[in-house]
Amino acid sequence: MARFSFYAWMAGEQTRAARRAADDALAHEITVLHIASRCTYFSRARRLRGPSTAPPASARATSGSS
Repeated sequence: MARFSFYAWMAGEQTRAARRAADDALAHEITVLHIASRCTYFSRARRLRGPSTAPPASARATSGSS
């Protein structure tokens, strides 16, 4: 390993720590919002079973072939 690379990596420790802290804060905020929404937002299950306003794919495919 080149000496320059080592010192460049060491100099970036503060940046990495700040990014880790920002990621942790964002994860906490998302968790709070998820719980406050009674676990409906940010949930894959909600997206899969949620109401859809679009017609089913089969209806869209047949409606344009008239």
